[in-house]
Amino acid sequence: MSTTTWFVEPYGREKGHTNEVIARELTDDNAVRRSTTLGVKKIWRVPDHAFVTALSGMDGVKFRIFTQEGNGQIRLHSPKTFRKKRAKKSARKKV
Repeated sequence: MSTTTWFVEPYGREKGHTNEVIARELTDDNAVRRSTTLGVKKIWRVPDHAFVTALSGMDGVKFRIFTQEGNGQIRLHSPKTFRKKRAKKSARKKV
C-alpha cells in the first residue's frame, strides 16, 4: 500500500495571508518547488489530511490541494477519487 503525501498551494488575493498562516505552523523545509500535473509549482508539503481540513476551516485562507501516491506524480486532489479509494479500503477491511 502506498503512502499519500499532501501538499497545498496558496492562491488568489489571499495568497500572502495563506502563506503566513501556513508558515506559522510549518518549517521552511516544507516549502518546496515541485513538478505537478499543472506544471512546476511552489507548494507546501503538509503533515496529513487533518492539517488540510484544519486549514480549510480558517477565515481568509484559500488554497489548492495536491496529493502524491508513493513516488508517483503530484496531482491536483480530486475529492471524488479520494472518497472512492477510502470506500474501497474500508470495504476490504470489513471482509
